[in-house]
Amino acid sequence: MAPLRRAIATAPSDARAPLRLAELLLPDRVDARAAAPTAAMQRDAAEARRVLETWLATDPQDPAVRRRASAMRWWAAAIAEEHGAAIDGVTREAGLQDDAAASALRRLAALAIVRDDLGGARRALEAARRAMPQDTDVLAELATVALAQGRASEAVTLFEAVVARRPGDLEALRDVAGARLAAGDAASAARTLESVARQLPTSGEVRLELARARLEAGDREGGITAAREALALAADDDAEPAIVLGQALAAAGRDDEARRALEDALRRRPGSPRATEALRALRNP
Repeated sequence: MAPLRRAIATAPSDARAPLRLAELLLPDRVDARAAAPTAAMQRDAAEARRVLETWLATDPQDPAVRRRASAMRWWAAAIAEEHGAAIDGVTREAGLQDDAAASALRRLAALAIVRDDLGGARRALEAARRAMPQDTDVLAELATVALAQGRASEAVTLFEAVVARRPGDLEALRDVAGARLAAGDAASAARTLESVARQLPTSGEVRLELARARLEAGDREGGITAAREALALAADDDAEPAIVLGQALAAAGRDDEARRALEDALRRRPGSPRATEALRALRNP
């Protein structure tokens, strides 16, 4: 890094050295290191921020490079200090159709999530939505945060907006179904998952989600059928479909079949706490 520092001292108005130095000093992804930076990382981030702010003060003419440097400065601030102030900083500078600001805010939202600050993540994503209102990834991330905050009805609306802009996106449809289930509309969730299952005939995961939705909606036989289909598609060490099947059969009063399903779950994953507890409950109602 010494040559970069010398280059900055020699030609402080040249963007290449300050940006390159900042890239080397800062973590390049949201991970455990960024979530809880060491004192050394915070010092490096503080230096990166100072370098970038000094260069930005030279009033660079290239708007794209300036936006990139500004976003990187706030990322440095989030690592050196705390992400809340960085979110506020990017939000103040963000303009409409500002993809650099939206990208920075999404990264800060991810950092807020790993630091267990859902409120901060929500603020960042709402600002990102204003900066890039047509970005469906921002909508989906905002919906996920709303769901984590217990705002299931809002999550349904947001996920539905994603589907409206990405017709045919089966993952987005699964997200809608999950949000509807969380909002207490199991019947609607089941109908959505039935549509997805028809288009993904080899997906055991979708059939397991469908089984849960049907059971939540009170459709025991439909849930049993979907759970059997999920089990037929499951890996040998995947106990979850067998557990769901066993619980569904037990709820329907079919105890012998339920016992066999739960014993199968324990063969697939010996010692599974959920399978063990379900089998114990069946034996000792």
